Amino acid sequence: MSFIGQQLAERYQIERQIGQGNVGTLYRADDQRTQHAVAMKIFNGDIAPDSEAAQALLADARHATQLVSPNLVPTLDVGVHAGRFAFVVEPLLAGKSLARRFDEQGPLPVAQAVRVAIELLAALEVLHRADILHLDIKPANVFLIADPLGMERAVLGGIGTRHVLGLDQAPAKAKGVCLAQPEYIAPEIVSGKPLTRQTDIYQIGVLLYEMLTGRPPFPGSNFKATARRHALEKPVSPKLVRPQARIPNDLDQVVMQCLEKNAKRRFDNPTALARALETIAQTGFASGDSQFRRTGGPTAAESERPDPDELAHASRAADAAKKAAVAEAARLAAAAEVARLDAEAAIAKQAAEDAAAQAAEEAKKADAEAAQKAADAEAAKKAADAEAAKKAADAEAAKKAADAEAAKKAETAKKANAKASKKAAAAIAAQKAADAAAAQKAADAEAATKAADAEANQVAAAAFAAQEAADAAATKKAAAAIAAQKAADAEAAQKAADAEAAQKAADAEAAKTLVDVVAIKTPAASKANQSSKTQSSSSRKKKNRSKKSRSKNRSTGSHKAAAAPVSSSQPDKAAAKAEPEVAKTDKAPIAAAFGAGAPAARVQLDASTNPPSAKPEIGRAHV
Repeated sequence: MSFIGQQLAERYQIERQIGQGNVGTLYRADDQRTQHAVAMKIFNGDIAPDSEAAQALLADARHATQLVSPNLVPTLDVGVHAGRFAFVVEPLLAGKSLARRFDEQGPLPVAQAVRVAIELLAALEVLHRADILHLDIKPANVFLIADPLGMERAVLGGIGTRHVLGLDQAPAKAKGVCLAQPEYIAPEIVSGKPLTRQTDIYQIGVLLYEMLTGRPPFPGSNFKATARRHALEKPVSPKLVRPQARIPNDLDQVVMQCLEKNAKRRFDNPTALARALETIAQTGFASGDSQFRRTGGPTAAESERPDPDELAHASRAADAAKKAAVAEAARLAAAAEVARLDAEAAIAKQAAEDAAAQAAEEAKKADAEAAQKAADAEAAKKAADAEAAKKAADAEAAKKAADAEAAKKAETAKKANAKASKKAAAAIAAQKAADAAAAQKAADAEAATKAADAEANQVAAAAFAAQEAADAAATKKAAAAIAAQKAADAEAAQKAADAEAAQKAADAEAAKTLVDVVAIKTPAASKANQSSKTQSSSSRKKKNRSKKSRSKNRSTGSHKAAAAPVSSSQPDKAAAKAEPEVAKTDKAPIAAAFGAGAPAARVQLDASTNPPSAKPEIGRAHV
């Protein structure tokens, strides 16, 4: 999406596009408030402004607005346009990026490369002190600008872009896409290890390597292949890649230490690396190598030493004076031999010209041979590059074909899966319908069973209720009969008890009654008395039999329940049996006591004379 001609944040009027990257586009814009031209980087719309990455980017950019360093690109403003596009505003720099300088001039001179690295390390030290890691140090983010005095200065930009590069997707097992350039990625990014200040040191080493040799340690556009080389391969020494640059051994060792796979073997911080590079630069000054001259004037220690140029100029002047004196002496000494010398000089001149011509011819021939060799080497290199490009293209085509075939197979498999899923769904639906029908039948059968059970329970309950009613009625009737029987038994028992009590009272009364005086009469009277006594005894026996008959009738009417009245009549039988014996035993004593014709006398019988088992009887004896 192009923003040319639009106004963003009610302030920035977009004029034209000046750059394009993986994560956004760089525009030249006019700040309507300050009336200054600015550079506005607008990030791609697929990076959601409310995402964690975009928020981290904006946070770093806002933090950068408070950082001050001559070697950092200042951040003027940050924000989000239309709720979708995050942007960062920076000054429009009057210079070129290091990437453009590489395209135009190739590698930098050794001294300039060292100076640029030292200036970038100064900017990096400011970021690290603010707890900000850059992690995207590359030529496109380094700018070479001219200050008001005309001196070139390196500045570092791209602060915060690391958050939207997807560095966490760089490991081989990650499924996402990493947008970082593979030529400048550190080994720990590839392996997924923690990122530290040494990660920025590695990228400075890669940049210094490219400034010295004209190419990065591991060139290549294939992300996985190039990233793998960073993690596994040791780079070739810079002085072997470009021997004509006469890279000092110390500088070569510093670059290789920056590119160590183990982060702990690199320099600890930007300041340590900068000191090592400054030491190398100072060594170059002492040796008189003019390519290591720095901008910004000599140090205090250097100002105390004579200027090497002044010493060289004085030495050349002395040599010139000496040569002039020697020449004058030679001219005076050779004045006499001018002719001879002229002749010899002419001969020598001719010989020298001939030798020079021959040397020039040989040099020309050597140059032609060298040029031919260089051309052959360049042609071979181009052929190798073409072959490599062809192989890469073939590999890419094969990969695309394989991807297409895989996509086709995947589509076929998807259709087959969809068809199988449809069949499975139909089978599941049929199974569910069958299960539902079976469940309904089971439910109906269960309902019928429950209804039958309920009806049977109802019938059983009715029968049980009827049985209980019948049992209750029978129980009630039996209870009534038992109650009636008990009442009858109680009445019979009461009557028997009453009769027994009456009998006992009569017996007691008879025992207490005084015996009538038995009159001693004549035998005739005695006989009459005996006859009367016999009649009386017979009368008593009849009376006792009548009582027994009545008691037996009462006992039979009460279902033989009253056994006590029957047993109570037994003393009557004993009394009836005992009475004739008394009458018999009483005759002799009475006759002996009173004699015949004695007057009648009343005799009271003591009840204690009767046996315990016999009832006392009252009798009359006639003598």
